[in-house]
Amino acid sequence: MIFSSITFLFYFLPLTLALYYLTPPRFRNITALLASLLFFAWGAPRFILLLVVSCALDYWGSRHLHPERHPLPFRRRLLAALLILNLGLLGYFKYANFFV
Repeated sequence: MIFSSITFLFYFLPLTLALYYLTPPRFRNITALLASLLFFAWGAPRFILLLVVSCALDYWGSRHLHPERHPLPFRRRLLAALLILNLGLLGYFKYANFFV
């Protein structure tokens, strides 16, 4: 599904927005996350596990970047590792076919 398709514009987007605003504010982030996963799974279901693992690692890493939890050198290394992972995944999936 692409953003300009009829399916997205007239079915998925209105349903997702309605569901998002009908959800209690406490659970709206979860609703948005599940809608995003469904959107990406619709287009490329074979990569959904990779997306979930990447999201989980980013969430875990963001919880450990708080200044009171760990010393600065650890936080810098963790942030660098997360950036390298995410930019590496982006670069691979965006440019791998170009270099092949």
